[in-house]
Order: sequence, then C-alpha cells, then structure tokens
Amino acid sequence: MAVGHAVQSLARIIRGAKGSFISPKIQVKHYPSMGLGIEAIEPIDSGEVVFVASSEVWREYSAAAARSEARQQAPAFVDRVDSYCGNNQRMADAVLLATHIVMGDASDVYLNSLPPVLDVPMYWSERRLDELRHCEVRDTIINARQVYRTMHIDLFGTMSPIVSSIKFQWALSVLMSRATSGNAQPFTLIPYFEWFNHSHLPSACEHSYVERDDSFVIRTTTPHAAKDQLFINYGDHTPATYLRHYGMCFASIEHSRVLDPVSMHEHVSFLDLPDSDDSKPIKLQLLRALGWPLEKARPFTIHMTAPGTRNQLDWDWLRLYVATSDELRHRECHPTSVPWLDSNTHRVQALVKDMCERRLAKYPSTAEDDYDLLRHHKTTLEPWHEACVNVRLGEKLVLRGFLDQLLA
Repeated sequence: MAVGHAVQSLARIIRGAKGSFISPKIQVKHYPSMGLGIEAIEPIDSGEVVFVASSEVWREYSAAAARSEARQQAPAFVDRVDSYCGNNQRMADAVLLATHIVMGDASDVYLNSLPPVLDVPMYWSERRLDELRHCEVRDTIINARQVYRTMHIDLFGTMSPIVSSIKFQWALSVLMSRATSGNAQPFTLIPYFEWFNHSHLPSACEHSYVERDDSFVIRTTTPHAAKDQLFINYGDHTPATYLRHYGMCFASIEHSRVLDPVSMHEHVSFLDLPDSDDSKPIKLQLLRALGWPLEKARPFTIHMTAPGTRNQLDWDWLRLYVATSDELRHRECHPTSVPWLDSNTHRVQALVKDMCERRLAKYPSTAEDDYDLLRHHKTTLEPWHEACVNVRLGEKLVLRGFLDQLLA
C-alpha cells in the first residue's frame, strides 16, 4: 500500500540532512495490522548500514532540546516540572518533551506525520479492557490514566491550560510508543527510525547511538532479499509492557523471554489473628523488632526471573503469620541456619497454594481456553485482542508454573 505525502516528504528531508543517510535499497511501506514498516526493494548484504539519523534530524525532538527551549521561555514551568517529578528525571524529561511536541510548529513535517489517534490501552474502551479482567496490567493502565490526568491538572491548571489534557496524554503516548532512550544515548524521537518494526528474531537489524557522530545508526545483521521487511529489536520486554506501549504484542507467548510478576491481591493482617491465639503477642513483638509491616494488601508476588523464584522476605513474613507457638519456640531456640519445622513449611505452602488457586479461579477464561483461541483463531483475532490473550495467558502460566514447583 502506498504511503502518504507527509511520509514521502519526511524521507526526502532526511536524505537531504547533513550526516544522515537512507539506503536507496529500502523504502517505507504500509503493512496490514502493523502500520508503516521498512521494506527492502533490492537485496541487502549482512552488515550494511541502511539508515543514519544525524543530530540535524532528531535534535529538535529530543528531551534536551525541549528542556533548553523551555528553560529560556518558561523557566518557572521547568522548575515546577522538576519539583513535581522529584527524583524521576525521566518523567520530568517526558513532560517537557510532550509539552514541546504539542506546542511545536504547526507546519513541521515530522510532527504532522505522527498519527493523530493512537490505538494504545490509554484510550481503550471498557469493553476492550474487560479482556484483561483480573490481570495486573489492567490496574496499571487505569492507574496511569489517573496519574496523567492528575499530573496535567497539577502542572497546567484547569483554567484554559496552554496544553489540553487530551493533547498532553496523546503526546505522552507518542513518547511511550516511539521515543528511544537509554543510559548512554539521548531521550528523543527519531524521524524515520520509528518506522522499523520490532522483531525478537536474530535476523533483526542492530541499532546503536554513535556518540562520536551524535547519530543513530541501523545496520543489517543478515542478508535480506527484495520484499523482505527490515526489523529492529526493541528489547526483551514482557507481553504486558508491549501491550501498554504499543497496544499489541510482537511475539506470541511461546517466544516471550520474560514474563511479568504476578501478585496475590489478598489482604493479610496479623491484627486479624484471633486474640485467643497465644502466639499472636509473640508475632506482633517479632514484627516490631524486625521492622516488618503488620499487614499487606499484596502479601506475595511470584517473579519469573527464574522458575520458582521467591521473594524471601515475603515468604518469611508469611511463615511468621502461619506459625504455631511450637514452631516459634523452635525458631527462637535455633540459629537462622537451621530451617523451620516441616509443619510450618507445609502450612505456608498450603496458604500460598490457596492464594494462587483463588487467583486462577478469578479469570473468566482458563489457560486452555486462551491456548485454543490463539491456536485456532489467531488469524481472525485483531492485534489488540491477541495481545490481551497473550498477556492473560502469561499470568496463568506464571501461576501454574509456581504451583507446579511448589508441589514438586
């Protein structure tokens, strides 16, 4: 499918910018369900540089430029943003760059090439979000909406703000889905660069920031034939992260290298232990001595950085919660190198097992349902729906994997 006039104009501008380069072997193409992408129009060898964005191309759309311009024109606003964001320098930069984008030149070719509507969860209907019912990411999305709305009011006020709430959230969503950043590179939007879609496969092109030249470079890692799409790797993120940023998952759950942690959303309080329990005073005393909380709304979280990995502090907190007087006496009479009694281990395992099973029972679909949907109906699923199924299936696999390890 042919691309629009703005895209073609932008490509011509970049080709004419000092220090920039777009290989004559590639072109921008519209791909169904993926939007714009980069296609090889003739064979490309491995190791070829296919794109270079010099600072002349991207500097105007960087956080550094936004901060510098705002410091000159509205220093009080910069101070307010920095004070509001505190130690979160990246958020402060994002706010300034988002404001910079919204207030940019109305005739700017690149800004005009940005989509006026983004199909990301920030704007999803309740019907769509319902596909993520009881998933961690749904709470994250809803909380982010409220955080951004509150941030806009606090920073811009409510009386005829210079940047509307709708435009502000749009610009933040643009940055979330299109900006590049890293410890050793600028936080910036890069025209044309963003049209390279993501792939986790080894054939993806490598991209880097070359500090010496102040440029972003994309180079092939394998040969490409004509008509091949060229990809880059956005990084090893979880399906939920891809969903939040892009409104889709770029890989099925089978190819996901990392999965999000899953928390048990159950209120557990030592204060709810019956007063008739003679171990309660001892437990409360130990909690105070250790500086541990009396209660938790999320008493346990499963992290899948390694199968079966536990948060030891959470585990020990729950051990204390379920301990009997005999188990506490055993703990007090032996050094920490001596394990708890088996009875305590069985009891805390039973508690966590029940939590995991209750969490699994909350989902409106089973893991088998989700597998079946992805296996037999993948071609008919819209990208947003497929992403939701992958995310919720990922959570169920984390829970089931932990249960399997727990019961082994």
